[in-house]
Formats: sequence, structure tokens, C-alpha cells
Amino acid sequence: MNTKKNNYFSLEKISVNTKMVDELLSQGIITSDAHNYAIRAINSAQNWRLWLSRLFLVLGVSFVLLGILYFFSFNWKKIPPAMKLGSIQLLILGCLGSSYFYGLTRISGKIMLFSASILVGIFLAVFGQIYQTGADEYTLFMMWGLLIVPWVILSDFFALWLVFLVITNVFLVLYVNQVAQSEHTTQMVLPYLSIVNLIFLGLREFFVNQGKEWLKNRWTREILVVFILVCLLPSPIDLILQKKLSTDAIVFGSELSLIVHNVLYFVYRYKIRDIRMLIAVILSGSVILGSAIYKALMWLFQCEISAFFFMIIIAIPIFRIIVKNLRIIAKEMEGKDV
Repeated sequence: MNTKKNNYFSLEKISVNTKMVDELLSQGIITSDAHNYAIRAINSAQNWRLWLSRLFLVLGVSFVLLGILYFFSFNWKKIPPAMKLGSIQLLILGCLGSSYFYGLTRISGKIMLFSASILVGIFLAVFGQIYQTGADEYTLFMMWGLLIVPWVILSDFFALWLVFLVITNVFLVLYVNQVAQSEHTTQMVLPYLSIVNLIFLGLREFFVNQGKEWLKNRWTREILVVFILVCLLPSPIDLILQKKLSTDAIVFGSELSLIVHNVLYFVYRYKIRDIRMLIAVILSGSVILGSAIYKALMWLFQCEISAFFFMIIIAIPIFRIIVKNLRIIAKEMEGKDV
């Protein structure tokens, strides 16, 4: 009796690229679904390696810039003022010249512009120390941010965008703390931060929709959304747990938190469809809901231990319902662009 033996070949060690996959599709060897799956797999691996290489490059440049900063710090008294300012100016000009030489279409040119932006901040700090202008710290970050705005716009570089984002937030915090004359204004720091970063998030989504490839990395959205949610959590929790001590700022922050949570849920559930951001919004809302449940249990039992015990009992089924609904939503979103 003749028997046929099936031969199976392993394709794991065969290198492949998008051109080969396109050719297989054109010859009818693979289906359209298989083609799309292969393209996503190839791009995912390539994007991951590219992201890591650029991350290490930015970190390396950042360490070099930190070295320059520490050099001036440890040798402050030995270096003449003119040399301090002149050397930093030469470095800025050198970075700008290198950026122009390499071009902003290459990562090397973007890195040079990133370095020049950091050096501008170092220059302003050194200038303030030499001449003791007496200006508040927030003015340094304000001028720093304003001076590098054109470079941020021209560079199309995620690292420089992130630096500008940090500078803006630090400026806002310092401005409110140093200029505010009342506790009410100080308590508005987090709502102000959430509003500013909501503007950044809106601009990010707008420019992505306009085809800005460098902003399409998910983390540019995730950083903003998570930071906004973190800023919006304290006000409603304070309002729930310490209602008697609540101020107009806390009430405003709570109302803003309610509005933003609903808006973000709607946007990332129905418009942009991002399950990760949806999970973040729901988790943030769950923390607020948990605070309300705990407050109600405390009012009912007048005992922290009992309230905490029943809080756990109630939280388990709520968590299961949330997870179940998220799985349903994730299946609906499967295959959608985010």
C-alpha cells in the first residue's frame, strides 16, 4: 500500500519585506486579508526597531547636553562670564548649522535642532545667573518656550515636541505658584494644566488628521490623555470625600473633570476609536466612582473597616462588568484605524 507523506516547511527564517508581500498578492498566491496581516506585522517590527534606535539616540544626545550643563555648574567660578555665554552661543550656532547642513528630513538634522533648543534653555539659565536679573523662574521657561516655538513647528520631531510640552507645563505651574495671590488661584493649577494639555491634544488630533506622520505615534496621544486624566482626578475626589472643605476651584475642577471624561469617552469610543485611551478614561472614571461609593458606605456604616470591606465586595462585580463591556467594545473596534 502506497502512503503519501506530507512535507511541511518552516518559513520562520525566511526574510520578507513589503515588496515581496505585494508581489505575492498580485500573483494571487495570498489573499487580501493575508496581505494586510503581513504588512501590519512587517511594519510593526520595523517601527519598533526604528523607535528604539531613535530613543537611544535622543537619550545619548540628552546625556551629552547634561554633561555640558554639569560642566558649567562644577566650573562656574573658574570660567569668565564672556566665555560662559560665548561658548553656549557657539554651540547653538554649531547645532543650527549642522541642522541646516543635514536637513530636517533626516534624523541627524532633527537631533541637532533638538540640541539647539535645549542649549537655548541652558543659555537663559546661565545668563540669569551671571547678571542676577531677579526675574522669577517662570520667565525663563516662558522665554525658552517662545524662542523655540518656530523650531518645534519646523522640526516635525517627537522629542522636541515633548520638550516643548514639558516647558509649557512647567511654565504654567511656576507662573500660578509665583504670581497667584490666593489659595483659590493655586488650587486652579491642575484644571489649568488639563485645559492647556487638552488644547495640545486637540492640535495633535487635528494635525494627525491632516497627515502629519510624525505625530501618528500612539504615545503622543497617550502621554497627553493620561496626563489630562491625572490632573482631573484630585478635584472630584476632594469634592466627594471632603465636601465641607471644597472651594470654588474644586467645584470648577470637578465640573471640568465630568465634562472632559465624557468628551474623551465619546471621541475615543465613536470618532477616533482607540481602545487604550478608552480604557484609561474608564479607569479614571472608576476611581471617581469608587470614591463616591466609599463615601456613601462611610455615611452608612460610620466605620472605615466596614466601608472598606463592602467597598471590595461592590468593586469586584463592577470591575467584571467593565471588563466585559470593554471586550465587547474591543471586538467592535477590531480592524478599525486608530
